[in-house]
Amino acid sequence: GNGGLHLTTYEKVMEGGNSGAVIEPGDHANSYLWQRVDNGSMPPENNPDLSTEQVNLIKQWINEGAQDN
Repeated sequence: GNGGLHLTTYEKVMEGGNSGAVIEPGDHANSYLWQRVDNGSMPPENNPDLSTEQVNLIKQWINEGAQDN
């Protein structure tokens, strides 16, 4: 399992997982989602890792306030 964390929709991302919020808007370094993506544990199991470009987009999105767009 993935700890109840769903990244399929904005609402699910902002709800967070069982451990609480996964996004710290404006602060990617303290965002659980970013930490998991950065260390390669997201996406889980046999899914391919995100590309550097995708990771940078996530970082930029968080730093810009994690807007729903």
